[in-house]
Amino acid sequence: MYLKHGSPVKMMESYIAVLTKGICQSEENGSFLSKDFDVRKAYLAGSIKGYIAGFVDLEVSNRPDLYDVFVNLAESEITIAPLAKEAMAMGKLHKEMGQLIVQSAEDPEKSDSQVIQDIALKTREIFTNLAPFSEVSADGEKRVLNLEALKQKRFPPATENFLYHLAAAEQMLKI
Repeated sequence: MYLKHGSPVKMMESYIAVLTKGICQSEENGSFLSKDFDVRKAYLAGSIKGYIAGFVDLEVSNRPDLYDVFVNLAESEITIAPLAKEAMAMGKLHKEMGQLIVQSAEDPEKSDSQVIQDIALKTREIFTNLAPFSEVSADGEKRVLNLEALKQKRFPPATENFLYHLAAAEQMLKI
């Protein structure tokens, strides 16, 4: 809009129309109805701190600012970005998972969906190992990590850190 009209006035008019009427119409973008957008979904989408993305362009491997862990199945390589090395120190559990991913991907008889199933099975196995360190939440709806129980097991620091972050990813932390 700004490029077309050369003035921020049209942009502000659209913004104010959304605030006051809940609707904005423009030739370039069609109609925007605020009732079509759930505030809760927008909040949840904005509150997610991590993500997993798949790429087919190998140029991504040259951009460590875009990833913490880069799994290159074609080359059987797992690369940790320099900024994530300390937080992602690999323990036995990490190496087992990495080897499983690489071996499964290298197997010419396995389809992509079978590789995904192998990863899902290993993830479930690790998640099952996390269960003894969890308890039912106060509201009784879900399981939450008992950090003291995890620390008492005296795992190597990398493994403890991995299990803690797995619990965080599975929304098992008490807030």
